[in-house]
Amino acid sequence: MDIFSMRNGMTLQAFVFCLGLYVSNHPGKADETAPSSFQDWFDGEAVSAAVEKVQPATVVVQQKGRDGDVRGKASGFVIDAEMALVATNFHVIGEGRPVEVVFQSGERLEVSEIYASSPNSDLAILKLDTPKALASSLTLRPEIAKQGEMVLGFGNPQGLQFSVVPGLVSAVRELDAAVREDNDELPDFELLQLAMPIEQGNSGGPVVDRNGQVVGVVTLRHRVTTNLGFAVPSRELQRLLEEPNRVSMERWQVLGQIDRRIWEPVMGSDWGQKNGAVTVSDPGDGFGGRSLCLYHEIPSQDACEATVEVRLGSESGAAGLVLASDGGDRHIGVYPSNGRIRVTVFGGADVYSWNILDQIETPSYKPESWNRLRTRLESGLLTVWVNGDQIFQQQLSPSQLFGGRVGLCKFRNTAAEFRYFEIGESLEDDVLDEADSEKLDRALTLLLRDGDVGIAMKQLAQSPKDSRTVIAQRRREMRAQIAQLDELERELHTQQVSRELVMALDKPEAEIDLFEVALQIAALDNDELHLQHYRDSFERLVHEADLFLKSQGDSSVAEAETLRAFLFEECGYHGSRSEYYNPANSHINRVLDDREGLPITLSLLFVEMARRLSITPVYGVPLPGQFMVGFASMDEESRKPAKRYLNVFDNAEVLNRAEASQVIARLTGQVPQREDFQRADAHSIARRMLQNLIVIQVEQERTPVEALPYLDALLAIAPDSGSDRFQRALILFEKKAYQRSLSDLDWLLHQRPPGIDYEKLSQFREMIADQVTTKAAE
Repeated sequence: MDIFSMRNGMTLQAFVFCLGLYVSNHPGKADETAPSSFQDWFDGEAVSAAVEKVQPATVVVQQKGRDGDVRGKASGFVIDAEMALVATNFHVIGEGRPVEVVFQSGERLEVSEIYASSPNSDLAILKLDTPKALASSLTLRPEIAKQGEMVLGFGNPQGLQFSVVPGLVSAVRELDAAVREDNDELPDFELLQLAMPIEQGNSGGPVVDRNGQVVGVVTLRHRVTTNLGFAVPSRELQRLLEEPNRVSMERWQVLGQIDRRIWEPVMGSDWGQKNGAVTVSDPGDGFGGRSLCLYHEIPSQDACEATVEVRLGSESGAAGLVLASDGGDRHIGVYPSNGRIRVTVFGGADVYSWNILDQIETPSYKPESWNRLRTRLESGLLTVWVNGDQIFQQQLSPSQLFGGRVGLCKFRNTAAEFRYFEIGESLEDDVLDEADSEKLDRALTLLLRDGDVGIAMKQLAQSPKDSRTVIAQRRREMRAQIAQLDELERELHTQQVSRELVMALDKPEAEIDLFEVALQIAALDNDELHLQHYRDSFERLVHEADLFLKSQGDSSVAEAETLRAFLFEECGYHGSRSEYYNPANSHINRVLDDREGLPITLSLLFVEMARRLSITPVYGVPLPGQFMVGFASMDEESRKPAKRYLNVFDNAEVLNRAEASQVIARLTGQVPQREDFQRADAHSIARRMLQNLIVIQVEQERTPVEALPYLDALLAIAPDSGSDRFQRALILFEKKAYQRSLSDLDWLLHQRPPGIDYEKLSQFREMIADQVTTKAAE
């Protein structure tokens, strides 16, 4: 069901015709609670009358940005023409921004005040700045809409202004308590569940009955899918209208905004204040989305400390403290980014003038939580603490100290919150007396060991603040231990699976079970994979194929093509088009579940089925860019067996060598060589599958550390692969697993496989060894 837009005096015939199509395609008896039958409701004249009545009272609600540009568009409608009141959603108008309303005639009116608003019901009533009455308004229906009632929705979906769409009220219900627990802003009253297309821009639009009376207000916020959403019943809007909480636009525009008497935003972004915290969202105007919010008070030039607690909306973001700022784009930044604390000197507007002093990975930092940053700058000596632990100290040169202002910073598309910002000469964390700390720690140990809340609480409650400090420290220590245990468990799992993979391949080639090989590779990513379930599932698939082959009665030469028909036509296995780089396409269990995969996993499935069914010759063909299956087929002209190639990824097409070469040439730009058509053994297939997974993590996901299990498994089955060992050494270095990286580098220097610059490799090894020595000294 499409959205039918009626703009600029467009006639209603097409709309009514489409309504008729909807009825004819959805036959059935109308719900007994509906006001009339579908046929009556869809009477062309009735629909036309409803649209003509409602449309002039619908409006576009536009929220303006700080520079007067339009930040967002949604919908609304007039509910009182004399008072010039317009209803819309609360989330449409936001906080602290000017709002204007655009009518179908093109007339624009500013909003003079927020007449009433309720975040909980997501409703707002706007009073327009006009001395005259508006042309028309809509009536709110006091009775709630009934399940099965046909309705019309009006709005501006995806910017298509003044559109209308039919639908029905599929239910009247409260949201589940579990859903509301996840978001305390969701309403606890009944909503209208709508079966109609709801798009961005529909928010705030009226939902009306056949008489043009408003039964609800669309709220995009509760949208579940494109054709399923919710509307706030009109009775909630009536309650708001009867009990206004008026706020002038002058005052509204400072709600939630940063207090510019205290702070000075620099380089844009959306800085605000809410619940005692400073908030920021949207990229800044500086390079890399940089934006600052500088504190007006300038601290002492001799010694200055600054502290703030910061929480990132996502660990991929970056936000923190600013020091030594000149009020522009030169300053020092101390901020978490990707789980590390970064200390950077920003010498100008672009990245070429930036200098990262250090990126510190510390267990003191708590991801997805509040973290206290503290800095001290005295005579050029910069010291940084995170949650009370010192992590950085360095003497800066005079050229790196640009000014004396401090404040907050953010980068990229980061959303962040800041609280408890403070500057002063000394902001040292309160330090517990050693004896008191030990006493509280013993009480906490007693609680954790014996679960005796009563005795422990008596001691801990004597000094709640200090007790919370001890608990927070213990929690950090336990998190660090848990992280170490998780890492150890992952490494042991990888070793176990790698041994199983080696055992699966340590057989004569004709006896190697390729499905088992692929299943062990899939197990690298899933320590809970039910291996036997998938072994049994594959065996059943092979049995079904056997029955299919026998039912066809083909000759042995045609069996491979019959197996092709079974797997790709009867069972529907196919190449993955939309999510080619999803790791699931390399996991044979997911290929069985979803019936889609990469060329190599689909080929492996086919080859192993053929082996178990004694169909020969069938083998993997390791063509560059796209794996295929080789088999024998009867040539139609000579009536003799001929080599053919099954392009399992592209509709399982049967190709001769020339056609297969054309496919590869189109993909890679190179014509495959004779050796590319040779049979792939099981070891090479396993290596190619693991290398595919490595490429996904390193090149597609940009998370090279996640490729380590695949490299470990690959080197378990191919220990002499110098290129793979070198890649693992680099990733281990990036992970700061220096000893393991050194072990791989020493192997390379001793075995000296070709293709490596060993002079540079030796220098790289010495650099890592120095870091290990420095770390040990610390």
